[in-house]
Amino acid sequence: MQKFLNISYLRTGSYRQQAAYKVLSSSILMDLLAPYTPILVGTIPLDIDLPHSDLDIACEVHDFYSFRLEMEARLQAFAPLQLAIGIINEQPYMTISFTYKCFNIEIFGQPVRTILQHSYRHMIVEWRLLELIGENGKRDILRMKRAGFKTEPAFAEYLKLTGNPYVALLMLANLDNTALRQFVEAARSSGDERCHHKETSYMKKRFN
Repeated sequence: MQKFLNISYLRTGSYRQQAAYKVLSSSILMDLLAPYTPILVGTIPLDIDLPHSDLDIACEVHDFYSFRLEMEARLQAFAPLQLAIGIINEQPYMTISFTYKCFNIEIFGQPVRTILQHSYRHMIVEWRLLELIGENGKRDILRMKRAGFKTEPAFAEYLKLTGNPYVALLMLANLDNTALRQFVEAARSSGDERCHHKETSYMKKRFN
């Protein structure tokens, strides 16, 4: 998990990760946001992004008014800026969005430690899950995303999670490595059994 706290890992990653590193470095955006403990979150760090995926930067922000004034002054080179405020996960938030060198960039500020924000926690548990499901599982997740699934619902579908996929993944985030591995193995076994049952039923209908 420590690797995600600094964008240097992007430098030797996929083509899109390397492009993201160049954009973030050339813009010195992470340096500008340093007082707010910025962390790049979302799908690009996990290499499960799509061509239109944003660069999402989570920040810890307590004074939205001062943050807005500072960002408007320091991000003039990226104008026009789009600002939005609201409530999510029972906490206020502010987003500042803009486009730079073909990347849509969104800064997300919330009065919560960055490593405790849901976007970061989702990313970390998804990274752990990708390590467990391997390349074939990763391809399945990407296939679902290309078909229209958002990231968390894609993982929920793959793992046969029920209920709200965002909440379900946060529950998985609380599991240690051993428990998470056991859960994935059980989900896979359950999926294999369902596939076998469907195939058996089909064969019976086909040849009986």
